[in-house]
Amino acid sequence: MKKGISYYQFLFYLSLWAGVGILLLFPVVENCSPTVFGFDLAPFYGSIKLLLSGERNIYSLQLQQKIIEEAQRGGYLYSFKGIIAYHPFFLFLLTPFSFLSFPFFSVVWSIINVFCVVDLLRRIYRMGRFLSLSLFTFYLLMLSPLPTILWYGQTSFICFYLLFLYFYGTHTLTRSLSLAIGLLLKPHFFVFPFLFSLLRRHIRLFSYTLGFIALFNVIPICVWGPIIVKNYFRFLKFFSSTLYPHMGNQSLISILWRWEHNLPLGYERFFFIIPDSSFWIRANSIRICLIILSLLFLYKEIFQYPIVSDLTFIFFSLLLHNFLWSHYLILYGFLTIFYFQHRFNPLFLFPLFLYPLSLIMSTVNIVASYILFVSVVFVIAVLMISMKTGRFYGTTFNSHS
Repeated sequence: MKKGISYYQFLFYLSLWAGVGILLLFPVVENCSPTVFGFDLAPFYGSIKLLLSGERNIYSLQLQQKIIEEAQRGGYLYSFKGIIAYHPFFLFLLTPFSFLSFPFFSVVWSIINVFCVVDLLRRIYRMGRFLSLSLFTFYLLMLSPLPTILWYGQTSFICFYLLFLYFYGTHTLTRSLSLAIGLLLKPHFFVFPFLFSLLRRHIRLFSYTLGFIALFNVIPICVWGPIIVKNYFRFLKFFSSTLYPHMGNQSLISILWRWEHNLPLGYERFFFIIPDSSFWIRANSIRICLIILSLLFLYKEIFQYPIVSDLTFIFFSLLLHNFLWSHYLILYGFLTIFYFQHRFNPLFLFPLFLYPLSLIMSTVNIVASYILFVSVVFVIAVLMISMKTGRFYGTTFNSHS
């Protein structure tokens, strides 16, 4: 027993220090400029600066260049020009740090993420000691897109952390708070867990979540006026009709558009388009049919295996959304937890290696353009089959997952 514990401890510490090394040497490992640090936060930073100067129409596309210019005045050096697509509540939360220069603003965001990483590892350790912690740490720090997420200032890991709190939290208030924040941060990650909470008659959880959502809308209204929230939802409606035909976007909807336009590999250049209404009629018809069929197929399992069914439909939502990016594969970390909790089929470990494989095959070819799509379909299929069979390798699926 001591030998086994020693081995898992060794794997944990090896993964931990190697992961820290990869994170610190990210520009060298990825062969990129250090100026990429926090580039996804530039729209946050520039938008807050404009809000503080009195501008309220920050979600207008005409102001996006001005937002980036504000970030550049604060020290943003990278060439990428993103757009602000997040709820104003998150701008409110980050406003106290906007008085820092952009590099230090990015450092604050990184510290918040690192704190969440440490807390997550602590919680994983309490669930399964070094046995589960070692494999989870190995995936998170060595195989997952976490270094990219932290360096670019993306929000995917925060979504993973919020989902973990929702799945494994013991207090209704904590779970509802996590769900509410997640719904405003990335709605397509959290919409199915939210709706299923009502379907399962978790009325208090559902009500608390609605209360938090209302509060998080009232706060920016009180600070900046109702126009800011109104403009956000107007922008959200517009943004839902856009699509990135980039080869890295491997959602079913993006692939459908690429094939209809004889571009199976997608573009290397990063830009968005607005497909015509006939395309969205076809795309939404496919979405509705697949969702209905999946709900009918897994209706009983939604109640029997709440966490696993929620995660299945989260992956399904990502697949059917306008965007499916490689950093969303941070969610594969849940597969390591399932593997140890329920002694899953070893096929659950296979997808863990697909993110680094997608980086190796980063040139424009048929494999690079579809590897994420195929891996998500594979995970959904395995999750569905596992729930339907309820038993594999002689081990019963835990119905209280």
